[in-house]
Amino acid sequence: ALAPVPADRYATIGRFAEALRQTGATAPRVDRRPATRRLREWGGKPLLWLGLGAAIALLATFTGRQWTDGRAAPRSSVVRMAVTLPAGIKVTRGPGHYSPSVALSPDGRTLVIAGTGPEGQRLYQRPLDRLQITPIAGTEGASSPFFSPDGTWLGFFADGRIRRMPAAGGAAVDVAKIEEFLTGASWGPDDQIVFTYGINAPLSVVRAAGGDARPLISRNEGEPGHSHPEILPDGRTVLFQSGARIHALDIRSGRRAELVTGTAPHYTDGQLIYARGSVLLAVPFDPGSFKVTGPGVPLVEGVAHEADVSHYAISRSGVLAYLPGATAQSLALVNGGGSERSLLDELQTFENPRFSPDGARLAVAAGRRLGEPTDIWIHDLRTGAGSRLTFDGGRAPVWTPDGASITFSKLDNLRGIYTRRVDGRGDAEQVVALNTFHWLVGWTPDTRTLVYGLIESANGNETRSSIMALTGGRSRRIVGPGSVWGGRLSPDGRLLAYYTLESGLFQVYLTTFPNAGGRWLISEDRGRDPSWGRDDTQLYYRSGDRLMAARIDTTAGVRVISRRLVLTPFSPPLYDDYHVHPDGQTLAVVRPREESDREVAVVLDWLDGISRGSRR
Repeated sequence: ALAPVPADRYATIGRFAEALRQTGATAPRVDRRPATRRLREWGGKPLLWLGLGAAIALLATFTGRQWTDGRAAPRSSVVRMAVTLPAGIKVTRGPGHYSPSVALSPDGRTLVIAGTGPEGQRLYQRPLDRLQITPIAGTEGASSPFFSPDGTWLGFFADGRIRRMPAAGGAAVDVAKIEEFLTGASWGPDDQIVFTYGINAPLSVVRAAGGDARPLISRNEGEPGHSHPEILPDGRTVLFQSGARIHALDIRSGRRAELVTGTAPHYTDGQLIYARGSVLLAVPFDPGSFKVTGPGVPLVEGVAHEADVSHYAISRSGVLAYLPGATAQSLALVNGGGSERSLLDELQTFENPRFSPDGARLAVAAGRRLGEPTDIWIHDLRTGAGSRLTFDGGRAPVWTPDGASITFSKLDNLRGIYTRRVDGRGDAEQVVALNTFHWLVGWTPDTRTLVYGLIESANGNETRSSIMALTGGRSRRIVGPGSVWGGRLSPDGRLLAYYTLESGLFQVYLTTFPNAGGRWLISEDRGRDPSWGRDDTQLYYRSGDRLMAARIDTTAGVRVISRRLVLTPFSPPLYDDYHVHPDGQTLAVVRPREESDREVAVVLDWLDGISRGSRR
């Protein structure tokens, strides 16, 4: 480690640790010079003193030995480290929060992180034998990084396209254009890329050189969409996620098998790695028989997990990188002066806060623990009291215009949209039954029409979404089908704000309501999660890690008069995880209670822990 010539030093910290473990193989040479002479000679070499101190520190760090009764404690080769992005840059959770944020080169030497900072979204790289993290030129707007099997190419998603570029640097070229955001990609040894996108789409494949993408398999009737594919080294076996189950597919024969309950599969050294919530597990897997051959062993707890993605990566050489997850979330009330206070502190997870029409109360989907189903809670802003409205699940609350009831979504066995009185009298009443993923937009001022969005599938292969209007028990399409998301009605009910991915970037649009008679672009660069102010003259939206406000003129069509920055950094965990108070001065926003968005944890030699059957 102290060799004068850099080429003679250990290439990685792992090799240095291995050398330390083997130091007992030969007896040390004894220096028989007088101690006083040795000290005089060493005293004139300050750099050597520093080197000796560094060696001792490394020895203490990586061996961790304590001698008791002449015996050494059991040794562990597992090494952990943290990689932190520069100040002002956070890990990008990906479009729609369904995209992985980290990737490792196959040899485990290079870590790539999707990050968002003042200059926008891009990829950053950190060679693990260096200290510097640097942005990768040509990856502006990128997310979902992945490597080719030999590590010479880096793939990613940007501007509605799968792209690739030399890992050593160079120009990026297009591989395929896709309709929605990427939910996983894996580059096989035959230079084909298996990928998934959107929510309901099946596995697709495209040549790395570019060309037309095609479905690899079709979804079974009623089956959730596919995501997070992983091509095994044999080039023919693909692991993928469907709902909360891990499946294996033989590309050549079409044989398919369900393996375990979990998400986000990876494979290395005979082990199937997968997530259950924030815990990573490993189980022996035989690709030939399509069977797991032993019990699962927990590896790591506290991995960031949201929607259907766990933010971690594993190299073929056995390096693990993951984004630590916050242990809990908070619901904060932020006023125009920047001061804030937290609400409903007894709860740990929050989604989609909504102020009542009079601004006196706040409804939110919340749970007592991360990973558990949410219910609808109401916080009275005047008294500070919180009350629980539902006890059998509820998400995405919206108020009726009179403030007397809350309409919410259920995604369990009784899927659909329900309404319940705020005073708790009577049971929740079903408004419409829906067997597909859906979200709520809101009621018209006269409470005659409910607007909602849902996922539609065309031919079982293409994911399409629409915004619908339900009046008198009958639904009609307002916007779509296409890549349509979110949605908010203006306070007077004459305009509908929503966002799309049609251009390759999320962008906010306005259209007229109840009939979509035109479409106007509101976000200048990129934007999503629109929310109205007190009237139809101001529209808020997210742009990267910023909250923006656009001033709208509707006297003759729709015209954006100005845009201003409201708040930065602004990175709620999920879509629509904020709301603007009717006074236009107060904001409700969901945040992690522990800030972990700049740090990526790296674990070396964790496979040793599996062989001992212990948790790492």
